[in-house]
Amino acid sequence: MLTGVFYGRFSSKMQNETSIEGQRIVVANYAQMNNIKIVTEYVDRAKSGKSDKRPNFKKMIDNIKNGTLDIDVVVVYKLDRFFRNEKLHRKYEDILNEHGVNLLSATEQVNDNTNFGQKAYKALAMLVNEEEVKKISQNVSRGKLVVAKSCKWCGGKPPLGYDVDKETQMLIINKTEAKAVRFAFRMRAQGASLSAIIEQMNRRGFKTKLGNKFGKNSLHEIFKNIKYKGVYEYNRAVSKSPEGKFNRHASKSDDEIIRIKDGCPRIVSDEIWDKVNAMGKKHSNIKPKGDYLLSGLVVCKCGTSMQVNRRNNHQKEYLSFFCPKHKNKQGCNAKEIDLNKLENFVLSKLADLIFTKDRINQFTEDFLRISEKKQSTAKREIRELKSEKRANDRKIQNCVAQIEDGCLKTVADRLGDRIEELESENKRIDKKLKRLHNDVSKVPDYAEIEALKDNFIHYMQEKNNLPIRKEFLQKAIEKIKITDDEVEIVFNL
Repeated sequence: MLTGVFYGRFSSKMQNETSIEGQRIVVANYAQMNNIKIVTEYVDRAKSGKSDKRPNFKKMIDNIKNGTLDIDVVVVYKLDRFFRNEKLHRKYEDILNEHGVNLLSATEQVNDNTNFGQKAYKALAMLVNEEEVKKISQNVSRGKLVVAKSCKWCGGKPPLGYDVDKETQMLIINKTEAKAVRFAFRMRAQGASLSAIIEQMNRRGFKTKLGNKFGKNSLHEIFKNIKYKGVYEYNRAVSKSPEGKFNRHASKSDDEIIRIKDGCPRIVSDEIWDKVNAMGKKHSNIKPKGDYLLSGLVVCKCGTSMQVNRRNNHQKEYLSFFCPKHKNKQGCNAKEIDLNKLENFVLSKLADLIFTKDRINQFTEDFLRISEKKQSTAKREIRELKSEKRANDRKIQNCVAQIEDGCLKTVADRLGDRIEELESENKRIDKKLKRLHNDVSKVPDYAEIEALKDNFIHYMQEKNNLPIRKEFLQKAIEKIKITDDEVEIVFNL
């Protein structure tokens, strides 16, 4: 008999102990059917699956690492209870595996780590979980986008030179800070170096928004901020990395960014702002090392790791992998290979390996089996919630009838409070019903899963969260060897 622990989690304060109890029951049944003895449990309440900042999760991992918890398996209701972040999921599952512990899902057919199909299924499940998080984040952000389109400030500290009007929630000029902004732009437009500008601003007693002295980073933030020429901008910064860090130099695509001309008071003229930013573009065409999907995987026929060459030809960017030994004339005659063509070829081969006829059939059966269980549970909960709501409606009608019959004022006040409580409870029920109705949606059939093959390639080539996609490929592929007449892909799966 295997020994294991149950790990449970729910993320929202709108959920409660019932959610954990449901997970616990399913895991207990799974353990009984698979001859697993659950020796203890670790539960985190109202904690996000995107982060590892969960006290009981950390305690479980630490106990496994230091040997105080000697088990064979960790069992979760679904993989997304473990993590909704692929990179962190892989990190901590690797830690479990290093200490002889396997991660099992009670509701998903992903528990045989020796089988390629199961590995592929698990990888796809983690990618789906990550996409669900993105959708949730998009829904949460929608309200802020509506506010932003009216040029109102959406929270956080405003940029240097601005305050937020308490009544209108719109940006207004802070005259003292605006002097610092204009001074910095004026010096830069006259050709002064960043070091010279920093020295002069600190000498004059100018301070950043946080009251600190100026440095190069704070100047970069000022010079690239389009608000200073009266253009309100929102939703420019990319999302946090899997480690929870921001890259404030990276931007979203233009179609995602809200920009409204004359949406906020200007501090500098268009002429000065454009001149300063044109100066910065002279040095902005250098791409970070490793900022490509296949970096670190491509190997030349001579055994040397190939690097990316980037150049512009007739205003068109050309990217290729090249062998450093050939470039440095060290005895290799390997030719460059087009980066985009190589990416498409490799991803197509990987998709062919994952989306075979047999595996698509298996995916279809797994999705159907999981969906049937999920739908059965959801339909039962829907019936119970609807019954509860009908009971609440009857109670509300009774309270209203007593008030209309002319009861004492003190009694009427209590009844009014009770009506508010019941109506609030019905709103909570409506939200839960909406979520549960989504759980009984149509199950994807063979053709729809087969179509995921094209989506898979498109997904892997998206620019957002590139580190996650790179890590997925590095798990799936050992190396890509380039010879004179062929591309050899060595898969790990």
